[in-house]
Amino acid sequence: VFGQRALSSTPTNTLGEELIDLATLNVTSVNALQLWHGKSTATVLSPTQILVAGRDGCEILDPTTLTSTMASGMNNPRHFHSASLLGNGDVLVGPGVFTLNNTNSLVSGYEVYNLANATWTVVTGTSSSRDYQMGMTIANSGDAIIVGGNSAIVERYNSGNGFSSALALPDSITGASIFPVG
Repeated sequence: VFGQRALSSTPTNTLGEELIDLATLNVTSVNALQLWHGKSTATVLSPTQILVAGRDGCEILDPTTLTSTMASGMNNPRHFHSASLLGNGDVLVGPGVFTLNNTNSLVSGYEVYNLANATWTVVTGTSSSRDYQMGMTIANSGDAIIVGGNSAIVERYNSGNGFSSALALPDSITGASIFPVG
């Protein structure tokens, strides 16, 4: 488990991260990242690569060496978003919020990070406008299943075919968590 915290009242002053070994519950304080990533996501790409993505930029963290390298930034930076590793190895990032001068703006679009090319691509074709209070999980097929975000539409995202509506719910859902069953 990896988490970032501010070591002072202003997040831009000093950064620090904590690694938690789930087997021993030991906590190790480290300073591995180059940017502040509050309210961002960390997506495990491989045992030696974690994509940390958010409003202030993106980095690839190697948890074995505790080093990071800068990655290309999203086309539309955001925080309070969801991110999931797709079956093909790409990362799908959902809607979020961008804050500038203490004003929050909704970032409603999706982007895909391609590790092989180290690039972000804006994804279009969703049939549902969502806010950042959404749930996203990966099905056994490797597709992303997306629900919530003030929408009554459950969607599937496939890296080859894009978005498709999977199910219409009777009412819109504000926030969502998805748990695989079976």
